[in-house]
Amino acid sequence: MTVCIDASVVVKLAISEPDSASAHDWFRSNRDQDVISPATMAAEVTSVLTQKIRRADMTTQQGLKALRLIARLGIRLYSDWGLMESASAIATELEQATAYDTVYLALAEREQCDLLTADAAFARACRDKYPRVRVL
Repeated sequence: MTVCIDASVVVKLAISEPDSASAHDWFRSNRDQDVISPATMAAEVTSVLTQKIRRADMTTQQGLKALRLIARLGIRLYSDWGLMESASAIATELEQATAYDTVYLALAEREQCDLLTADAAFARACRDKYPRVRVL
């Protein structure tokens, strides 16, 4: 089976945050699944870590260590313009201000798999039309 995970979950796998234990438990119990994400996830995660470094919540070395850990998780990344088109359409449909979250949903829909997120507000926005969105 396949599951798509978003940056909010990936960050929790790499550094200590609220619900990191839940993310680790999920990852351990789903090792047999093919874990996928849009390639934009890498930039989102890097941005989050960079912000934490700038706020002195972590050191540069800790941020680099987190990125290296993420790279070893084996998440298969996807990037193509068709995915971006779908993300834009879904963002419009769900009245989202950006397509950052909907690109994950577009990939999950295309691959016919669940999307795991730690973003409860986004999951609520999807609830009626996209039941494959799951909250960590």
